[in-house]
Amino acid sequence: MSEELEQLVESARERLGEMLDWLNPILQERLYLISAECSCPLGVDEKGRVYFNEDALNQILQSQTAWEQKVEWAAFLWYHGVTHLLFNHAKRAREVGEDPNLWNLCADWEVADSVPEPLRHLNIWQELQVPPMQAFGVQQTAGMKAETLYEQLSPNQPNLTLDRDEGSGVHGHTRSWEERFGDYLEPKALRDIRIEVAILLFKHSGNVPRRWIEWRDSILREQADRIIHRGRQHACEHLPWFSSALLGARLVFDRNLPSPAAIDMYGRIYINPDKIIELLCDALQNLDLERRIARTVRQVAFLFYHEIAHWIREHWKRFEASDTSNLLRWNVATDLEINDDIPEGFEPIQSILTPQSYNLPNGRTAEWYLRNGREVLDKLVPDEGSGVHGQRRDWELDPEDPNHPAIRDLERSIIQRKVAHELEEYKKTQGEVPAGWQRWAEEILHPKVNWRERLKQVLRGAITQGYGERLDYSMSRPSRRTSVYQPFYLPSLRGRYEPYVYCVIDTSGSIHQKELTHALGEVKGLLEQMQIPIRVVPCDAVPYETVEVFTQSDLFKLAESLPGGGGTDMVAALEHLKTVRPKPDIVIVLTDGHTPYPAERTREFAVIWGLWKSSRQDPPRPLIPPWREDDIVLIPVED
Repeated sequence: MSEELEQLVESARERLGEMLDWLNPILQERLYLISAECSCPLGVDEKGRVYFNEDALNQILQSQTAWEQKVEWAAFLWYHGVTHLLFNHAKRAREVGEDPNLWNLCADWEVADSVPEPLRHLNIWQELQVPPMQAFGVQQTAGMKAETLYEQLSPNQPNLTLDRDEGSGVHGHTRSWEERFGDYLEPKALRDIRIEVAILLFKHSGNVPRRWIEWRDSILREQADRIIHRGRQHACEHLPWFSSALLGARLVFDRNLPSPAAIDMYGRIYINPDKIIELLCDALQNLDLERRIARTVRQVAFLFYHEIAHWIREHWKRFEASDTSNLLRWNVATDLEINDDIPEGFEPIQSILTPQSYNLPNGRTAEWYLRNGREVLDKLVPDEGSGVHGQRRDWELDPEDPNHPAIRDLERSIIQRKVAHELEEYKKTQGEVPAGWQRWAEEILHPKVNWRERLKQVLRGAITQGYGERLDYSMSRPSRRTSVYQPFYLPSLRGRYEPYVYCVIDTSGSIHQKELTHALGEVKGLLEQMQIPIRVVPCDAVPYETVEVFTQSDLFKLAESLPGGGGTDMVAALEHLKTVRPKPDIVIVLTDGHTPYPAERTREFAVIWGLWKSSRQDPPRPLIPPWREDDIVLIPVED
């Protein structure tokens, strides 16, 4: 081999790396041979080696041009060869057809369409023996792939004979001039090089041809999909007690998502693959590819853990009872609740908020951080969806989406209890778990519910939800005082702000006077706090006359003379209330649970089941579904 030829190839490799620095991962391998047997000016094999035809290189050396021009011509040969390898033409050839020569021509045309600006002034396709598309009547379109060209040529050129054979790196068929020994790239190494080139191309600020952009996006999106699935698996391996929630949540890919990840209140976690690509490409510069991918996997694992923690802790329900109507402030408070203890093996993305960052204590609830973390609450954070605050976002799927069905209350409750149980078992055998999660598991498995706060929360949610049915805008004649707004007359909000609340009281023979007096007093106290009147409907097997009460003392007097004492059927009272006027907005049913329950949730008004619970046993509950856990409040009474 001539030293001058060797110098030309090496100089061309370095020059191409200067012009297109994003190709350096493959150029730095320096896997090339100078061959007298290669039938084309240039060839490649499937093992990542580039073959330079000796005669073609001699022609370049003997040309009457400056050395710099010769180096750039040879650099173009380098570009042609490595592009075949990066575009994975050999693998794609097996998926298309059996004519290697025809495929080779189409692959060359794809390469020719992808030439970047620094090389575009070099027109050496004649030297490469690549015939133009026009010779075959093919219409050239920017970004056209070899498969499309092959489909156009194959039926139209039945007797086409070409001597295009640039080796197994283009069409997958090993040729006699290819080396059987020596250095080469394993398939995994070549795949990693493609990823490295795609990452560098992602960061590249200059213009590149459309075909390279499509190739880059295809490589990185495929890698992002792998990282997302590896991230969930990584989270399961490092938090085995949380795996039921991680695997139970529905995974949705959404490139329109404004943040890397989000969750809805139906247990569907949304991941934006393009944001994961940004995490991968923005990793520390001193990391090699393997460590860069591992770091991104740990970040994705954290995203899975963080978003599903919002859902499993029912943050969207707690927002209704919180002291704020600001969704993003609540989002920050819930983030602080979750991020107070990052599990080992997880790596949060740089933008997360933690209590330590703002000198706040760990292990507190979102409600506590909402009251005491004023400095941090106004930080800008991405909206993580209805799984945090209960307000559905435009990018969220319909609850009835057939491909990603919603996780309903019963299934979520099963997942919660399984996670809580596995966390307790893990603590017994493996050691400590974060204090916040211990408290949560205790509440799930051994709940100590403040039923007054629970009933108040459910009532507030039902009242708020009914505003839209009671209030509407009206274009009725405005007051004369509105003349100051002329010539504009705006619609006014008309209707009832206060809902009609009915309380059905179980007065069957199994109910004692003490239970009635105690429970009615508590309910009336809550309703007086909210300044809402109450209408009482006594019922055993049949409903009795409705009585309106105004004060707590009126309620106690009523409790002493409530009619009843027979059987029990609260369904009869609910059916009766569908016909009364004024129409109920909310119905509270106070019963010991020994009653038939409606087969379906009542559509005409919201129903809250207040079930008396003794220390000896829990009362029978309505079936879930169709009823929801939100519809049921247990009211403890003394035995």
